Amino acid sequence: MRSEMNILTESIKRGISIERKGEEFYTDVAGKIDDPLGKDTLRFLAKEEGRHIQFLENLLDTMVNGNEKELSRVVAGYEGQLTRSTTFPTFPGKEEYVTRIKVKKGDKEILKEARKIEKRSIAFYQEAVDTVNDEEHKSVFRLLEDWEKKHLDWIEFMDESMDLYGYWTGIQGYFANE
Repeated sequence: MRSEMNILTESIKRGISIERKGEEFYTDVAGKIDDPLGKDTLRFLAKEEGRHIQFLENLLDTMVNGNEKELSRVVAGYEGQLTRSTTFPTFPGKEEYVTRIKVKKGDKEILKEARKIEKRSIAFYQEAVDTVNDEEHKSVFRLLEDWEKKHLDWIEFMDESMDLYGYWTGIQGYFANE
């Protein structure tokens, strides 16, 4: 029978793999977007996935070094990072773009795939919560699940904005509507 720590370690390693795939996806598709707001937004999402990787690697390192009691400190260091003040990128305002580039079918397809990626991540972290028993361990995966849900909210906002306006709104449009 696997121990709680083995289950947690395996789940964290799998989470790192999932986050890397997300980071690679957003980095790759950012290069395929013509609209500057779309490009910046996808790069921002890639950086977000990179933050998740860093968080998980810090947790794994803490555990490998036998400092399980430090997990709550590592988690606490990341908990407030989804606020507007710490994660909101500085993008130029829409008025700074001389011409706007109409959304292409491929742009909508990118958001469709992004939605799938985020939903898979959410499902993985929800499942991970159920695989561990310790409440502190559950909190690790709940935090990641919350981050992924926020990404899904952003993607759905951008998709709806594309339908409404025909252009990339960019992530700053989401924060303007909070």
